[in-house]
Amino acid sequence: MWKHYIQRSPRRIVGQNFLNHSAAMLATRGARGDVVGRILSIGDTEMNVVFDLYGLPSGSYDVVLANAFDRSDRPRTGIPIGR
Repeated sequence: MWKHYIQRSPRRIVGQNFLNHSAAMLATRGARGDVVGRILSIGDTEMNVVFDLYGLPSGSYDVVLANAFDRSDRPRTGIPIGR
């Protein structure tokens, strides 16, 4: 069942070595494709990101973090949506 949510509160992602050119995405399966986050703020050890979750079904989604130097990481914990 598809549920319609728009995430308005930022998600705080904690890590290390975030760069100004970093990106955060939610990895999805299906025709929609990955959801690219809008970064509100970024520092060396954390970033605050908002994702447009409209049309995503409830569940847990993997977060993919990437930078401009062709490096990416997928943390072990996903983000729960709509529960």
